[in-house]
Amino acid sequence: MRDAANLSPDVTFAGFLRSRAEALLNDDYYASDIAWLDLQNPKIDLILAPYESYLDDVLGVKTSYEAGF
Repeated sequence: MRDAANLSPDVTFAGFLRSRAEALLNDDYYASDIAWLDLQNPKIDLILAPYESYLDDVLGVKTSYEAGF
């Protein structure tokens, strides 16, 4: 995603990609969610995040992640 951000001519979308790449590493999606809201007419609808965000009662992990566009 960082490489894609470097190739994007859309500065705002590139910022979102960098923010979401960081979020996937640190499991904190707030900043990248806000960056997504700041986009003006995005050409790609990109979803890379936890899909089911409630915690598993046994292992304490996220239920699932989704990737799609």
